[in-house]
Amino acid sequence: MKCIVAVDGQWAIGWQNQLLFRIPEDLKRFRTITMGNIVLMGRKTFDSLPKKLDGRTHWVLTRATDFRPADIRVFHTAEEAVTAARNTVQDVFLIGGASVYAQCVNACDEIFVTKIEAVAQNADAYFCNLDVSRDWVAIEQGETQISRNGLRYAFWVYRKKSGV
Repeated sequence: MKCIVAVDGQWAIGWQNQLLFRIPEDLKRFRTITMGNIVLMGRKTFDSLPKKLDGRTHWVLTRATDFRPADIRVFHTAEEAVTAARNTVQDVFLIGGASVYAQCVNACDEIFVTKIEAVAQNADAYFCNLDVSRDWVAIEQGETQISRNGLRYAFWVYRKKSGV
């Protein structure tokens, strides 16, 4: 499994089930990386989407047993989702929210991070700080760029250390 996330300077990822920042270049990268693959998300993240993401298979992790949208594979435990991910030939990308990241990130071997050089005024959801983790190492650090809306950001890639 893989993971993709955008974080602010304190590893915050959201507020009230919304992204903290909208960076068009990050959204384009998200689309490119996840296209043709499986995206695994929590129900709140799924509900926050304006529509299903085209060109991707949707998996949703939820405790709600009555949640049964058409053409969506539903899991009720992280273990079920991780097992299914290990048994598929497609890449599976965790795309949020915070609870799904926390439950499943250790099953990932690679994490694509957009680091935004700003700190959100409000945040109620966070990602684990990979820079202080003993389990992850940065293997790519992109150049700092400035988005069309003036935010500074860089694309990073982390890989799980072997033996973890």
